[in-house]
Amino acid sequence: MDKKKIRKDNAQHIGVQLGNEFSRNAQHGTEKAIEGMSLFLKVAKSKENVGFEQVKGNLFEYIEAAKFNKNAANIGDKTRAIITDAVGRPHDPADIELIRDGKIVRSVQAKFSKTQNSKGIDTSAASSVNMQRGTKYDGMQRLIRKQDDYAIDPETGKKISLFEKAKDLTDKRAESGSIYSDEYKDVSKNLTDELFDDTVGGSGVKSGGTTLEEIEEAAKNPEKYARQFEMKQYGKEVVNTSANIAAASAITTGIISGVENAFAVIQNKKELDAAIKDVGVTVVKSGAKGGVTGAISSLLHIGGSKANIPVLSDSSSATVIAAGVVDSGVAIYEYARGEINSTQLVEQLQDTAIKATTTIYFTKAATIIFGATNPFIPMAIYSVANYVVASAREQN
Repeated sequence: MDKKKIRKDNAQHIGVQLGNEFSRNAQHGTEKAIEGMSLFLKVAKSKENVGFEQVKGNLFEYIEAAKFNKNAANIGDKTRAIITDAVGRPHDPADIELIRDGKIVRSVQAKFSKTQNSKGIDTSAASSVNMQRGTKYDGMQRLIRKQDDYAIDPETGKKISLFEKAKDLTDKRAESGSIYSDEYKDVSKNLTDELFDDTVGGSGVKSGGTTLEEIEEAAKNPEKYARQFEMKQYGKEVVNTSANIAAASAITTGIISGVENAFAVIQNKKELDAAIKDVGVTVVKSGAKGGVTGAISSLLHIGGSKANIPVLSDSSSATVIAAGVVDSGVAIYEYARGEINSTQLVEQLQDTAIKATTTIYFTKAATIIFGATNPFIPMAIYSVANYVVASAREQN
């Protein structure tokens, strides 16, 4: 039994699973991006024969909620934006509700306005304010579209955003002393140009806002918009997972290699310079292998989530499979270079398949029995499987 190889394999796998765990937020962000765009495409296709003026408000709600949920998931926040229209309440005063721990923590009224008067002057700020006024919206967050270059300040020459102009108009009307002053005060207090968790105890997650041009593009070609939206998040997950798994793999294998080489130096079996060099080579190789594994794992997770394939949509299983793909590739490469014979190649491929299948199966079983799993379960299962496979090979 090659104990050194087993320790190396186990260390690599532990690093892979730890790196995967550190990437959970980005993976959940991908899942939320896919989920959000699925809802967006459903409403966009259901209204593909409806004019832009009639559909723009609906698209605005779905896009803002999708952005918010993706951003919240990316930082590990549990607050989620629920669109009332999507849950069968199209006539609810609130267009969006922020839910945390099963409770509504914020209700949101979204208004998407693009208007102009008879002289061709843009009046979107005024119409946004007017549409947001109303006692039925009291206390709600008032969400309007984002536009950073709505107007030019005549005194400073600086750009004024739609939000700034709308806020200024609202404040003036709130101070006018009219019968609607209190309603305008409520609008001013809650006005925003991006869906925002401003609740007590909230994380402050923001959607980032949505522009007129973006809504026009989304209405013109929903599939293209959804694809681009998802691709941005896919890139984030691939980079995040690859980097985390590479770093974790390098650290775990580096620790083991460092201890082994330290003992070798103490026992006068290896010179210090050679030991340091050996540790460095091990860390670099492990990190590179971890990075490739992370990239493949991300692609498997993304594809599984998009196609709704249970095994692949589970990032832990996707990571085990990715590691198996890399190990198989290494074995085939070694065979091509003549470093191992055909019998050894078959054995390595078989061992890789057995360890991967065992890890996935028993991890799933543990999840069913104990509930939500943690990264240490697949680590432990893989380590045991590795020793068992090696022992079985030795006995044969």
